[in-house]
Amino acid sequence: MDILRGADLLTVQSAGLLDDYLDIGGEAATWKQATGTNEYGRSTFADPVDIILIWFQEQHKILDERGEEITSDAFALLVEAVAVGDIIRYQGRDYPILSVTSEPPLVTGNSTIRTASFGTKVG
Repeated sequence: MDILRGADLLTVQSAGLLDDYLDIGGEAATWKQATGTNEYGRSTFADPVDIILIWFQEQHKILDERGEEITSDAFALLVEAVAVGDIIRYQGRDYPILSVTSEPPLVTGNSTIRTASFGTKVG
């Protein structure tokens, strides 16, 4: 299993390949962007935004932004500016984003392609 590093973003300037895949095989989801914490220390979020993504139910090991090893149970390709701590609601379940990478390096128009990984800490 390869270990991927979080917080890498890839900006490419080429044909809209990901857009074509989203049109054909994209699935509906909702993105809730983290905005901070409330007086009880719980995360707060912006209003949900409808998005399209490509979902993969596949385990792999990744490193989060602190360098801690995480087992990712799933990942999604998307173009929205998601970040660690945001939540993606997919098929009725909330998935906290634990890592954002540029793997695999796909080519798209003037978009930044992100791979958001979801899972639990190892150990």
